[in-house]
Amino acid sequence: MRIGVNLLPLFPGQIGGTEAYTTNLLTHLTAIDRQHAYYLFVARYNRDLFEAQFQRPKVLKVPTLSLQGLRYAERGPIRVAGSVGRRLPRLSRWFVHTVANAHMRPNIRRHLIDVWFCPLINLAPPHLLLPSVVSIPDLQPEVYPELFRKDLLEWYRRRYPASCRDATKIITFSEFSRATIIDRYGVCPEKVHVIPHGIDDEFLASHNDSALQAVKAKYGLPPEYAFYPAATWPHKNHSILLKALRLLGTKHGIRLPCVFTGVAREGHHALLRTAEELNLTDQIRLLGHIQKRDMPLLYRGATFLVFPTLFEGFGLPLLEAMASDCPVLCSNTTSIPEVVGDAALLFDPRDPDAIADAMRQILTDEALRRALVQVGRKRCRYFSWERSARETLKVLEEAASTGARSQRPSHHKT
Repeated sequence: MRIGVNLLPLFPGQIGGTEAYTTNLLTHLTAIDRQHAYYLFVARYNRDLFEAQFQRPKVLKVPTLSLQGLRYAERGPIRVAGSVGRRLPRLSRWFVHTVANAHMRPNIRRHLIDVWFCPLINLAPPHLLLPSVVSIPDLQPEVYPELFRKDLLEWYRRRYPASCRDATKIITFSEFSRATIIDRYGVCPEKVHVIPHGIDDEFLASHNDSALQAVKAKYGLPPEYAFYPAATWPHKNHSILLKALRLLGTKHGIRLPCVFTGVAREGHHALLRTAEELNLTDQIRLLGHIQKRDMPLLYRGATFLVFPTLFEGFGLPLLEAMASDCPVLCSNTTSIPEVVGDAALLFDPRDPDAIADAMRQILTDEALRRALVQVGRKRCRYFSWERSARETLKVLEEAASTGARSQRPSHHKT
């Protein structure tokens, strides 16, 4: 069987957990599967990443517009007045995908692809008359539309239901997301498969104290700190966390530094503004995108992980923290309780008082911290990239056995 994989939406260092999911899954898929051939459809901005990591599969380069070109076009409304300016983001997105799809279609035919796998949300090219599998992590645009730019929301609302309708099989990462997909889009339940993430081996490896101290010195980190690794998307709720940090000081008399990692997104300016308004600029560290090899040590050096996100289809940092013996404080919403089980202290992410109280509790209760670490170690045993890869391979084989794309109707609930 020839498995084609659409990797064009992967911009290295820009998409956080989605990149970790895709690279880890493909690493283990190609390691365990010696029967099938894999054709990775890449672009110039990510080809080096996949050529360095994957020697066995044939890597097929698909020309498309660069990330820089897409970003430049999407800044159009800021520079161009009138209706033309307002339409530029939608037109540029349409143009990028049209060009990419036009290059992929003949290559899919030329290499006699048997099943088409899109691990990055969107089933593209659309209307392929061959078996296909798409990974949909969550339906956040349907639940929190106010957090998205209008043009991007329009694109999601076209492509999410179309991808779910046209794919032969859908992979998602939690029972919460599966139920949401079935309910919102009327998808046949047998079509949607839950395959949780695994844990990168680097987080499970042991690290000596000298390596930990070297990383702390590299980034100028304090002896104790709260840790929140997340791009500054609005749903990541950074501003509420800052309010909780302020309350931790005024209400409980505890001043705790907080270290943030992740690329700057639409919520970044709000984070900076809130930090300045609350006089917290000297209490937080914004490290941006961090080299992968340093992340396990940032977890191990943290007093705890605080994860106040409003919406998650899975939440990979939760596993990374548990694997790194880092106590977890997190939201009680969406898929998060399903992922952490009893291995975390939960709070309402909309209530800064509740977050501050949870931070005070874990800072003052050493027995609780030890208990969370121990339960977290056990919880990690439920998650494995090898297991995820084997289950994904089974779904790909099931999809290929149908011989055609799904024709089942689905109904989008609005």
